Amino acid sequence: MVASLFREYGWSVQYMGPNLPLPHALEAAEKWKPEVIALSAALAYRLHLLKTYVNEFLALEFQPAVLVGGRAVNISNSNSLRNSGAMVVRDLNQLELWIKTGEKPENDYEISI
Repeated sequence: MVASLFREYGWSVQYMGPNLPLPHALEAAEKWKPEVIALSAALAYRLHLLKTYVNEFLALEFQPAVLVGGRAVNISNSNSLRNSGAMVVRDLNQLELWIKTGEKPENDYEISI
């Protein structure tokens, strides 16, 4: 759904699918150099892995914006992801707002950086 929303607003998107191993994800990012990398986790036990991916993507030299969302992120305390520098996206409405305006919303019920 996230890939479709970005496409709807004219972004060029490469959907990498679920369970992409980190080395392959990093290789693809280095090759393509996207402005935004969006990740999600549906299951809470994957949050530690999500944090690893976030940290690796934030360390890339070309500094993409890293967005994280999904059911597990929404039901968890996402402060650790927020503190890492990733944007926590609560739902598609907040993502659409960010895509349209590029601005950080003023409250924590929107997108949090």
